[in-house]
Amino acid sequence: MDFVRKIYGVLLVVGGVGLAHGTHYLPASGPGVKVFQPAKSLPLIELQDTLAKAVSFPPKGTAWAIYLGYTACPDACPVTLERLRQAYARLGSPKTVRLGFVSLDPANDTPAVMGRYLRGFLPVEGFTGKPEAVARLAAALEVRYNPGPGGTRLYHTDAIALLDEKGGLVRMIFGASRLSAATLAEELKHLVNLP
Repeated sequence: MDFVRKIYGVLLVVGGVGLAHGTHYLPASGPGVKVFQPAKSLPLIELQDTLAKAVSFPPKGTAWAIYLGYTACPDACPVTLERLRQAYARLGSPKTVRLGFVSLDPANDTPAVMGRYLRGFLPVEGFTGKPEAVARLAAALEVRYNPGPGGTRLYHTDAIALLDEKGGLVRMIFGASRLSAATLAEELKHLVNLP
């Protein structure tokens, strides 16, 4: 009986860890989209790009698809970034849209680390910043995150934010890592076809 209880306990922990990453904060219904009409204003914060240059966020001038995650992520982040890159290519890499990745782990994801990591996901651009700046942005985008057991993982909302050319939030795509490149391309069309 003790053996069965131990096995059950291990399965609960492993299952909980698997569910927590990327999905812990999402509704039970799974992937979904939240639309903002009019566009939701975001707080103005300062981040750094991969060259350690200060940049104002949200960016203006072009539309953006932004994913928040961290470079040591073993699953949702690399899957989503690759599919986002593929989705962008499917649309012909429109000049009016840019792809971004903001780190939720600024203590470890320095500009140099972000730069090396994103070489495999071009044309995705990387941003990091002070923990309080990242926390303000995440809160505005309804992206939640917290360290996992042992501090090696970061559990976070798995979502892509679509921003218009004025820096306003127009759409949140939840459960992003579970969506195909074709589905993400359909979502990106909302930015390509902005009025």
